[in-house]
Amino acid sequence: MKALRTIICAALLVAGLCGCEKDDVVRTDLLEGVWDKVYPEGVATDGFVRWTFQKGDTSFYGYLDVMVSDVFAGDHTQNYLFCVTTIPTFINGLEVDSLSSYPKLEVVGPGENRPALAVYDILKCNRKQLVLKYIGFFQESDPSLDRYITLKRRSK
Repeated sequence: MKALRTIICAALLVAGLCGCEKDDVVRTDLLEGVWDKVYPEGVATDGFVRWTFQKGDTSFYGYLDVMVSDVFAGDHTQNYLFCVTTIPTFINGLEVDSLSSYPKLEVVGPGENRPALAVYDILKCNRKQLVLKYIGFFQESDPSLDRYITLKRRSK
């Protein structure tokens, strides 16, 4: 009887752990969608920032729209392209953070030249939260791109 109870408890534990999504796993396949910026506790805002990731026409680049809404300055949407890579990133010919094991989110400008604007480590990406850490900006980066950002998936 004691052995049976131990086997049942072990089976329930394994089943419970298999159904959980681990917080430390970066699921870049969950990137697509609408994400709202989460502000630090105590920071008052008069607007919002919303990042929208969409699949692109090709398998390499996707579309990123960053909407900044401010009650005083109005709404502004900037359109970018993005890609996710694990390849070390080079900025101005220098390798950036090559020892990092995190996937990289590269934000690039639209158009033929596709100038790279910012590179982030994707620290966390799951069904609820996206955490990005800036690792490098290229020249002429857009000020609407934050250096450190936590985003929460917008409810559908």
